[in-house]
Amino acid sequence: MSAAANAVGYDVPNGDFCAYLKGFWKRNLEWRRFGASFKHLRSTNNIVFIEEDLDAARQPNTQFLRWSFGRTLKQQDLASAYTVQFIPDEQGTFMEWSFEGVTCHGVFKPEANVAILNFCLQESMVTITYRVLDANTMAVCIVDVDSEHTPTIQYGNMYRINPSKRVAIGGTFACDEALAVPLQYLLKNAVWNVDVDLQWLRYGSVTDFEEWSSDVVNPARPVDLVLLLVRLSDLEAAHPELQLSKKSDDVVDGPINQFLGGLEQYNTMATAPMVVLLCPCPPTTATRFDAMEREVQSKIGALQNVTMQSSGLLLSLFEQQYTTAFYDAIADKRQHSPYTQAMLNVMSLSLCRQICRLFRAASSRKKVIVLDCDNTLWGGAVAEVGPSGIDLGPRFLSLQRFVVAQQQRGMLLALCSKNILEDVTAAFTQRRDDMVLDLDKHVVATKVNWQPKSENIAQLAKELSLGLDSFIFIDDNPLECNEVATALPSITFASKFE
Repeated sequence: MSAAANAVGYDVPNGDFCAYLKGFWKRNLEWRRFGASFKHLRSTNNIVFIEEDLDAARQPNTQFLRWSFGRTLKQQDLASAYTVQFIPDEQGTFMEWSFEGVTCHGVFKPEANVAILNFCLQESMVTITYRVLDANTMAVCIVDVDSEHTPTIQYGNMYRINPSKRVAIGGTFACDEALAVPLQYLLKNAVWNVDVDLQWLRYGSVTDFEEWSSDVVNPARPVDLVLLLVRLSDLEAAHPELQLSKKSDDVVDGPINQFLGGLEQYNTMATAPMVVLLCPCPPTTATRFDAMEREVQSKIGALQNVTMQSSGLLLSLFEQQYTTAFYDAIADKRQHSPYTQAMLNVMSLSLCRQICRLFRAASSRKKVIVLDCDNTLWGGAVAEVGPSGIDLGPRFLSLQRFVVAQQQRGMLLALCSKNILEDVTAAFTQRRDDMVLDLDKHVVATKVNWQPKSENIAQLAKELSLGLDSFIFIDDNPLECNEVATALPSITFASKFE
């Protein structure tokens, strides 16, 4: 963990740990108990708000910070736990506070960017370590040893979070109830540095600009992102499955043009970016709307504040994960909710990605590049052709040269390959003179096995004590990228390179 922190090279500005701590944090810790057997207890996720305690008695060269804990960012949900006194000197910053009637002490050491707090309770000794990783992340370890010398350990990270961001979501079909649960689950695990407040637009309002614009262009309650789920077939009729008997030349483009006109109006008055996610029409009418989708894409492409995701991209993601149907004709007719649960899961993932892209803050700057080996760092499968048979042509050395340059700028490099470790090691050893990337010099961690790559990358994140949103994954195989993107939606990935 210290190696990762040193590689990133972050120091608390002026060694002022007190100023660094102020603000909202999200703490994500795992609880484990050791004893006769190793037992996983539970994970904890809570909000920590640290602010100056204005009620504390003023003293020279001293600051007081109040630590409050809760489940949400709402002030009424936060309960003050204790106030900590900070006393700086030449060797660091000393801390003192009272907890359950016990006087506790700690020290922040600026040369190591580590704060260590120790205190005794009635039946246990507690040690808390905060290691500063960057401007917005701390690794946390809490060790509680009871009277029987059995330790309970909490470990994980604290992430600085921004005030709540509001995202408005609407659809041309009923989507709020179906998407709310899976989307909230994904956001909880993907967007660590932002508390996302979802606002669902009124059912049926998306087709009428005058109705939905009043909800998103409101100075009194501004939104930060607008996401619209649109079926072109819905713009023609409230229930497109009743229109299947119409011939292709009966398609009326008036409602679609009206919708596009609304987007143009929004573009001129937008206070937040908008993403229109086109959703697949019923299979029996799909080809009927292909030309319209191309026209819609062309017109949206001219708008500065509105972008579009094609229905083909959504279908491609669905087909990589499922072999079942995406359309539910019965639910479409009865409830105007046209998609199966499998497709709703894929839609939730796509929405989550859009939110992650916008709200990934400076704290989430990329720190780790995770690299596949075969056909990414070199051409061919080393297990089949051997080290002497792999291709190290310009295409592959260009990528190696790029990632080494990033490593020299402070990023961490790791390997994640479905391969035999001995074969990969042999490739780097026997072809060392032909490569730019050096396994021993440039790579800080490797996961070479046959486990899912998402599991290996998640393990790398724990070992390096870094958030998953700071990872970039490069692999030539789109299926591997999709597996990682599905399991770990906050990761940035690339399936091809130039």
